[in-house]
Amino acid sequence: MAPASKQSNIAPASSAPVVNSVLQDAEAGEEFLSLAKASRHPLLRLDGAGREPSTLWRWSRKGCRAASGEMVKLETARVGAVTVTTASAIGRFVRRLSGGEASAGTVTPGQTRREHAAAEKQLDALGI
Repeated sequence: MAPASKQSNIAPASSAPVVNSVLQDAEAGEEFLSLAKASRHPLLRLDGAGREPSTLWRWSRKGCRAASGEMVKLETARVGAVTVTTASAIGRFVRRLSGGEASAGTVTPGQTRREHAAAEKQLDALGI
């Protein structure tokens, strides 16, 4: 008699979490950067000095508030006991903080004003 098969604990593919962008960067051939090495990245330098690795850790856990009010987190991954990021993830982080790249679902104040003006125009055209 064949042994009874065990039920799988693996979730179906449709409910799988989205793959971390840092891992996608690495799969594309980009080098992992430890937070200590990443803290010296040119985009993060201020007055010629790098940031403290603890600052990057805080940005990855708590985030940093962008001009839009959104909390933006530095993308990281764990490789063994080391937290890593990539140069591309740092670039995405800086762009999102600077307002150059809004996250999915984020509506900027300018978009809200334009949508409101368009709705007012449609209502005026209908005589409402």
